[in-house]
Amino acid sequence: MFRRYIDKKNIALALGSGSAKGIAHIGVINKLIDNGCKIKAVAGTSAGAVIAAYYAAGKLHLIEEYLLSLNATKAFNKLDLSFGGGFIGGKKFTNILQQHLGDIKFDDLDTPLYVVATNFDKGCEEVLSSGSVIDALRASIAVPGVFKPHFYNGTYYVDGAITNPVPVDALYDRGYKNIIAVSLSGTVDERVDPSMPSILSSLSRTIDIVTAYLTSIRMGNAAAIITPVSDNIGMFDLHKAKDVIDEGSRATEIIFKNGKIIDKCDRKLEKIVRILSSND
Repeated sequence: MFRRYIDKKNIALALGSGSAKGIAHIGVINKLIDNGCKIKAVAGTSAGAVIAAYYAAGKLHLIEEYLLSLNATKAFNKLDLSFGGGFIGGKKFTNILQQHLGDIKFDDLDTPLYVVATNFDKGCEEVLSSGSVIDALRASIAVPGVFKPHFYNGTYYVDGAITNPVPVDALYDRGYKNIIAVSLSGTVDERVDPSMPSILSSLSRTIDIVTAYLTSIRMGNAAAIITPVSDNIGMFDLHKAKDVIDEGSRATEIIFKNGKIIDKCDRKLEKIVRILSSND
């Protein structure tokens, strides 16, 4: 029985949330491009939104080079502590985005981009696709209790993963059908540590649980799913970028090996083989 093929020249990519695990998206995109794929549109949630924006702006190499330059000390120094709304203010992160991307607007991008955030005031998912890209990204990454909620266009936003951790629907609802989803949530293992969890551990595990359940019901319209495994990567382990990028590349290679992505011209051969097989 043949799987549905994916035309490598007409891919839409949905990049999931995952904090530092989201660095795997760089490896995914690089592997797709190395194999001749053309990405026509990208959607992202939280960390996935950040990588999607760099790709859409034609500047993926900048974030890759930046992350690979970090050690543990440098990564920690990029966090600005706050005492209201979340223990990280987000200004240092925003400054990095502005240094790389400038005051870029969605209309300036080389590739259509859709950023998922959660409208805190209305209590619903919102897909941002116009106006300031930097504001959209800051809204999408605002993990509750970790980053301050982001106030934008008269509304407070928090992490998009709360409502849509892998934004397949953000693409499908806008007419894209040839969608590859990249999910970083995996499964949530049973906790065996008997000690009281720390505040950060509680927040991180809670988000993992919510994300895993939501992911399982939000990817039905994906033509293929890539699942990099980075279980040993913590929320702020940005200094482990090389290992995470390599895992994204490895996970993507699997769908090429199983023939999931093909050249459109190969579809005729696929039909011929299917007919021959049915006559056996």
